[in-house]
Amino acid sequence: MAYKPNYKAARAIKGITQENAATIIGVATSTLSKWENGETEPTASQVQKMSIIYGISADKLLGSAPLA
Repeated sequence: MAYKPNYKAARAIKGITQENAATIIGVATSTLSKWENGETEPTASQVQKMSIIYGISADKLLGSAPLA
């Protein structure tokens, strides 16, 4: 079963701009945009950073558990 990551939705729920999130994670805004659009994938450590920033588990962030 394939899961669809919730990167963009999690960021929006937290109210963080793409620019701010990218800066905190340490990547270019274009890189974060590519993750959110499914063009590329973040590394495990980058997923961990997003999980901390957005305040949700990696399971929810990766789409293997519902956001709500």
